[in-house]
Amino acid sequence: MEVHHHGHTARKKWTHYFWEFLMLFLAVFCGFLAENQREHMVEHNREKEFMNSMLEDLRTDSIKLTLMMGFFETVKSKYDSVNILLAPPVTATALLGAYRIIAELDDIANFNYTNRTVSQLKNAGGFRIIRKQEVASGIADYDAFVINNFSHGQDDYQLFFHELEKLKRTVFDYEIINKMGRWGVGKLGSMDVSQFIRSPEWDNDSLLVSMISAYQKNYRSEARTEAYSKLRNELAGNIRMIDYGPNYGFVVLINKASALIELIRKQYHLQ
Repeated sequence: MEVHHHGHTARKKWTHYFWEFLMLFLAVFCGFLAENQREHMVEHNREKEFMNSMLEDLRTDSIKLTLMMGFFETVKSKYDSVNILLAPPVTATALLGAYRIIAELDDIANFNYTNRTVSQLKNAGGFRIIRKQEVASGIADYDAFVINNFSHGQDDYQLFFHELEKLKRTVFDYEIINKMGRWGVGKLGSMDVSQFIRSPEWDNDSLLVSMISAYQKNYRSEARTEAYSKLRNELAGNIRMIDYGPNYGFVVLINKASALIELIRKQYHLQ
């Protein structure tokens, strides 16, 4: 009869289990730290990409605003010129000069806000990854100013513009203006804008004066004088409106854009 001897395995000490647990814990913890660090790096890279994109948008806006300010300064100058030409007594030569200015006068333009990056920040929840609170507040303030103030200012100016258009039609015969040329597509810096293209009749003074004179005979002298006076007053009012509305908004927005550009460059060490 055989007797089998069962081998005895020594029990492991508690310290062995402790070290096994510690090594497993450290492995999991280090993995967590590595993943957390990776996520932070991804978010920081996204944050920097957003800031580079925001700088591009702000610089684009600044160029647009500078062009728009020049545009409206030209409009104001043309309003002044028409005002002078329609001051009594209005000669045939002066009236032809006013016709030429009105024919080429594109006196309204809208600022198109470059909100590409801001829209992405809003829609993708990107504001949460902006670590610099001062920058996040600056972007939100810039966006709010455009939406709540600047856009409304443009709306107010368009109302003035439409009233002005009505008065123009009481003074000028638009069949004559259409004879002088038509509108096409041109450029204002990098922006597409309307552009007046002169017709061959533009320099034909005798033809245009005869057409204007024939149109003028349809109205009494007193009626024409009253129409000139009303238009001149509206032109003067629009000059004031441009300064109070669009130009004020342009100046404030350019200053805000410049300050925000400098802030982002400084905080993120960007060019």
